Amino acid sequence: MPKAALIVMPSSYHKMTSQNKSTIAQIFKQHDYTVKWAPHAQTCEKAFGILDNEKAQDLHQAFAQQPDIIMALRGGYGSERLLPKLNWGKIKKSKSLFVGCSDTTVFQNAYLAKTGKASITGMIATFLINNTYSKTTKNFFQLLSGQDVDLKKFSTLAPGHATGTVIGGNLSCFITLIGTPYMPKLKGKILLLEEVHEAPFRVDRMLTHLKTAGVFDQINGVILGTFHECVHPKENEDIEVHQVLKNFFANFKIPVITDIPYGHSPQHICLPLGTKAIIDTQKNILHIDAPSKKR
Repeated sequence: MPKAALIVMPSSYHKMTSQNKSTIAQIFKQHDYTVKWAPHAQTCEKAFGILDNEKAQDLHQAFAQQPDIIMALRGGYGSERLLPKLNWGKIKKSKSLFVGCSDTTVFQNAYLAKTGKASITGMIATFLINNTYSKTTKNFFQLLSGQDVDLKKFSTLAPGHATGTVIGGNLSCFITLIGTPYMPKLKGKILLLEEVHEAPFRVDRMLTHLKTAGVFDQINGVILGTFHECVHPKENEDIEVHQVLKNFFANFKIPVITDIPYGHSPQHICLPLGTKAIIDTQKNILHIDAPSKKR
């Protein structure tokens, strides 16, 4: 019997043609999934907040229907607005696996905090219609099938060994959870971070915010994905973002690894949130359990 995938729109709108929808359905069909769309997943939102109630309703219905996968249409903006409107007790009862990236970072970490459930970050429905993300799509279905993440190609900014549950995602979205009831407990966690289109000084500012909030004092390790097109708008004042990261994480007492191909760059990989990870810089190991081991 085919498994089910349901597309929702917790963040921004993206117009889908009938051909786009057909392409998505065909890709899922190749992996023995049928596709359905939430009632408001294709409703254009002209102003912030207009569809908040409808989006929340779609999420409640989606989790109640318990498809195998609930996938965000795209990132952008808006999922944080939904958090107070959601019945997390009802959502917790669902066995569905949520999939998203970028703006859904706030929902996925709240989802982990409120339900203890894992999700997949790095995939949205719009990626499925873009050949730029063909490798991402392949990797997504491998992860979905139960394949763990094992990477040996990365750079080390601070050495060490750590285990812990993965939290995080997009940096600018994740920091908005500080001081809210939707931030996962930090003690013993491994923080995953990536960013896109932010000037290096803004990246440093956000990392400093995490530091002054005491985040790095509680977690066990840091995984840095891509910081895609994070350049200064004025070329003559440029400082490369990799130097910002190198300077910021110098002398950290917990392991910090970078150059993981996760984020907004083309052909990136998908990663689990909410499952156990192991970092060992001496043995050059990054292992993250597949979401199927947490569900």
